[in-house]
Amino acid sequence: MLRRLNGWQRLWLVVAIVGLLYAAWFALADGRQQYARQGEVLLEFDRPECKVVIDMPAGHKLELNPSLERRCWNLYLYRSIYDDARTNANAYAEHMGSLQRARALETFALTFVVWLLSIGFLYLAGLVVAWVLRGFFPKSSS
Repeated sequence: MLRRLNGWQRLWLVVAIVGLLYAAWFALADGRQQYARQGEVLLEFDRPECKVVIDMPAGHKLELNPSLERRCWNLYLYRSIYDDARTNANAYAEHMGSLQRARALETFALTFVVWLLSIGFLYLAGLVVAWVLRGFFPKSSS
């Protein structure tokens, strides 16, 4: 037979579950925020003037960098930052999706460890407080 949870343990359980849900939400939001697909990059794959940027080796820079105002700037940033940058819009979307998933998993792993430590310390603190309080209010043996 399972021991029934007292009010403080129930509160700890609710806090633990809410904390885990927040950790999962935070991890997913972090992945989406860090590696969001940019519509400008998708459009620039189809522009003929961006062919030079698409043909440059991934992870490298052009001798003459396009200026910030140029139409191919966002695509140039993507192609020059990532060594495994893709050369078409569909592959770009898949690449950014895989980066989002990887980042979300890394973030969730970290937040999960923090969550485990937090709920463990919270439960331990509750046990210590209960132990101290029992010392002030001893049970009478009648």
